[in-house]
Amino acid sequence: MHQCTVCKKMWISESRLNRHSVVHTGEKPFLCPHEGCGERFSQAGGRDRHHEAMHCQDRRFKCEYLGCDSAFSRNDNLQQHIRTHIRDRHYPCRDPHCDMTFVQPGHVTRQYRRRHSKEGRLRQKLEEEKVARCLRHAGIPFAREHVVTFQCWGGSKASADFLVLNRGMVVIVEVDEFQHSQYGQHCEVARMAKIHESLALEGNTLPVVIIRYNPHAFKVDGETKRTTSRTRQTALVDMIRSVLPGPDSTLSIVYMYYDAVTTGGEPTLSIWDLPVYSPAIRSCCRPPTI
Repeated sequence: MHQCTVCKKMWISESRLNRHSVVHTGEKPFLCPHEGCGERFSQAGGRDRHHEAMHCQDRRFKCEYLGCDSAFSRNDNLQQHIRTHIRDRHYPCRDPHCDMTFVQPGHVTRQYRRRHSKEGRLRQKLEEEKVARCLRHAGIPFAREHVVTFQCWGGSKASADFLVLNRGMVVIVEVDEFQHSQYGQHCEVARMAKIHESLALEGNTLPVVIIRYNPHAFKVDGETKRTTSRTRQTALVDMIRSVLPGPDSTLSIVYMYYDAVTTGGEPTLSIWDLPVYSPAIRSCCRPPTI
């Protein structure tokens, strides 16, 4: 057996250990052969899968769901895609204290790395602490990790990152690392609805505004935007101070620095095209900040 000196995992052969080692070194020696692509990978298999998925013209495996034009060069990629339609969540989180399940095994790995690994927990707390310092500097009082009990879900609990009482409103700020892409949007929408409902059951009669703040990269019309942390934090403070509840809703949702498109003028979020964003939910969403 051969042991990795960094993470102590054991491998049955030296070649497998060497292949694993690039995970720690960050080395990406395998370049996509497609002209003009430039993507690099740590494993030859990752490069080959990328090339087949992104550049292969022979996409014989077509999705048959109504209204979906997706096609793939490999059947296993098609099968993974189909799960996004039927929402079979067969893959549980590897963390024993987390009850989340996922459509694809890759989502399990990504969520565990970003949410439960030592590095992920540290990064998450660092981003939340940046927001906390920003609010303190701006003189905005807040409650941190406010626990909400979902009475209608058997008493299960969730915590809102920051809760602010401001001008007759309850403003909740959620720090959404990487746009919370590791979570299904149906879970995110359900969670917001349950937080709103549970606050009402606790006796809250004030309008609720939920601000979804992404501190990481985002795209507008497919191009990555460069926005400094200071600019984002200033915009977050301005939003907390100036946001108003919707005229016909006790719940308003504001997305900040999420992937968006500007076709037709006013920006819209890419996630709003998903079926979970029903007309009722969309009516709660305010124009996004990008």
